[in-house]
Amino acid sequence: MSAVNAEPPRRANAGRRFGGDDQDWATGAAIGVLGARAAANAVLPELRDGRGSLLFIGGGFALHPSKEYASLSVGKAALRAYVQVLHDELAGTGVHATIVTITKGIGSEARSDSAALARAYLELHNQPETEWQPELVI
Repeated sequence: MSAVNAEPPRRANAGRRFGGDDQDWATGAAIGVLGARAAANAVLPELRDGRGSLLFIGGGFALHPSKEYASLSVGKAALRAYVQVLHDELAGTGVHATIVTITKGIGSEARSDSAALARAYLELHNQPETEWQPELVI
């Protein structure tokens, strides 16, 4: 399962402290964290009896916030934190929760082209439980 942004990022309004308006922030939180949480909660009951993976897509703004995309940056950081907590919570259950934090534009270099990203997700899903990690930064 993947959780993705359903809306393109919006640049912060010029001159506004911390960028954007309340709706930008609410949308960022709803998409970035609540959508991921709802998706995870929907499939977790089906996965708890066996091996499974919850694979999330993160963004470089979680690691390197942007004043131009302030609400998106906070949303990505919150998603990253949520997945790390979920990873810890699910330890020992046979369910792997992890996030792939993509720090470059998709397709901007070989390690971030769509085929490489697909391989990374498949490798994460197929990892032995002893190698599970909460995050892969690409």
